[in-house]
Amino acid sequence: MGGYLGTELDLILSWSPAPAATFTIGYSQMLATDTMIRLKGDGNLSKSNSWAWVMLRINPRVLEF
Repeated sequence: MGGYLGTELDLILSWSPAPAATFTIGYSQMLATDTMIRLKGDGNLSKSNSWAWVMLRINPRVLEF
């Protein structure tokens, strides 16, 4: 077994509709190697491992001096 487990690819897009708010979406995909599959004990290299996420961050200024 080699020491290389794989590569993760990430795509992230952000948009700020207001100064105190940020909307972010992302997509990730893991391209595992045979070493990763052996360490996990289960898995299949022919299946993809991907996920997507959405985040809304609100950062209001409550106290300003």
